Amino acid sequence: MESPGKTATGWLPVRGGLRLNSYPDERGVSPLLNVPAGDRVEVLAAATEPRNFQDPGAFDLRGYLAGQGVNLTGTLRAAELLQPLPTSSLPLSARSARLRGDLLGPTDTLFAGKPQVAAIVRAMVWGDRSFVDSDLALPFQQTGAYHVLIVAGLHVGIFLPFICWISASSRR
Repeated sequence: MESPGKTATGWLPVRGGLRLNSYPDERGVSPLLNVPAGDRVEVLAAATEPRNFQDPGAFDLRGYLAGQGVNLTGTLRAAELLQPLPTSSLPLSARSARLRGDLLGPTDTLFAGKPQVAAIVRAMVWGDRSFVDSDLALPFQQTGAYHVLIVAGLHVGIFLPFICWISASSRR
């Protein structure tokens, strides 16, 4: 991301990553949900450096985000403040993120009323543990089966597209 930043003395070129949060509109939909991974957008938002709390042993949010290439954070207040820009070819990381979203979406839809079941299926089939909270993971950890939940899920997720392709081509 490279864009000018306004200072007291004028505009200043800025380079770095921006993590943008948004609030749902009156229908409960976030404007960022309609932006696929890798799309370029222009936003009007106040951006600030990530803030660390000064408590000893507190999580280093600024360092964590810097490791991901994120230097600023901001909040999108309304969908009208986000405009899509033309996107040239997507990098492999963006194509991979889009594919992952395409695979996780049907899982979430299938188990829409059961978030804990959806979290386990996401972990076991796709290796995505982002929705597995500690209360849900604890029984797996206590029985020594946590690796089945996470690592085996990643392997199933790697082979599942091939299995689906083979089964679809065998029906023809």
